[in-house]
Formats: sequence, structure tokens, C-alpha cells
Amino acid sequence: MTKNYELQKHSTALQADEISRGLYSCSMLGRKIIAYAVTQIQEKTKSFLNHPQLQYSVFSSEIKISELLKALKLSSSGNNYELIKKTTREMRTVGIEIIENDNCFHAYNWFSSIHFDKTKDKIEFCFTDEIGKALHEYQNGYTALNLKTIGEFKSFYAFRFYEIALSWIGMKGKNGNPKGKWYFQMSVDEIRQTFKIDPNAYA
Repeated sequence: MTKNYELQKHSTALQADEISRGLYSCSMLGRKIIAYAVTQIQEKTKSFLNHPQLQYSVFSSEIKISELLKALKLSSSGNNYELIKKTTREMRTVGIEIIENDNCFHAYNWFSSIHFDKTKDKIEFCFTDEIGKALHEYQNGYTALNLKTIGEFKSFYAFRFYEIALSWIGMKGKNGNPKGKWYFQMSVDEIRQTFKIDPNAYA
């Protein structure tokens, strides 16, 4: 059984606000690939090998490498295939922390596994359960990321400001904000922590 999420249009990546405000760092190319994979995400129901009657859900995204290159406006050269291969391999261990308060945080990897196969022109991303659910459970609000806009970013830090700013759009015209506008603020220490910037960097 495969469930496709109708809300996930190929032009927009949706994710819970807690992910947008989470603590993580990766390459800009890696983040673009994550966003593209999110637009293709599916929830698949699988059975345990030794107990077919027991089932569990897996959040995964299978994409064509050629279509990914096209979406990223990269040529189908061998060098770009190697670049995608190198980046996806690094993404296997990219983590994210969700902060509840000063005394509580939750740490996850984005993916439990990644399967790259150039001969079959595909990459399969298997999201960890917690991240897969957070991409679709929007009780506390969600962020809609436009893929075209993401594609234009060259700086990971610029993207993070965009992502976090959009996560607060629900406050537009509320809590003292003018009509059609919203506001958020971060201290320098909060920016360093959220973007995973070393304390000694950019002194």
C-alpha cells in the first residue's frame, strides 16, 4: 500500500514549523536535494519479514537522478552525477535537533538510509520515522517552501533565514503585527546555535 500526499505539490515542500526552526547544518546543495525529496515523499506500508501480519509505515522518496539534475538546473555531465553522489552520501549522517526548552531537546537524522543507483537513474531516500511524520503532522503549523525560490539560493545561511521567517508567517497581522506583516527576532547566539556555526567562526 502506498499513500501519496495530495498537499505535496512538486513546486512546494511542506514541513512542520518545528523542522524549520530546528538546529542543523548541511551544504546548500544537500538542502536543495532534501527539499526536492520532500515533494516526492510517500508513506508506504510494509510487513515485517518474519511476521507478515504485522505492518509498519515507512516514509520514503524515490526520485530520478536525471530529473533531480534538471530541477537543480545542472547538466547531465558525469561530474554533476558525481557531485550528486558525493552529496547524497554525506547526507546520510546529517542530523537535526528540535529544541523544546532549555532542559529538553530531541536529535534525529534526516534519513535512515539512502540508496543511489546511477545505472537505474534513481535515488531512494528513506526518512527516519520522526522526520517523516514531522513532514506531515501539522498540528503546530507548517512551512511551505517554494522550490523555485530555494533553487536560487547560493548561501545556506540565507536559506535558513528564509525558512525560519516563513515558519512565522502564521503571525501575519496577529499579536500586534501590522496587517499583512509579521516579525521575528533572533540574537547572535541564537543564530549561531540554530545554524550550527562554530563559536569561533565569523568573530
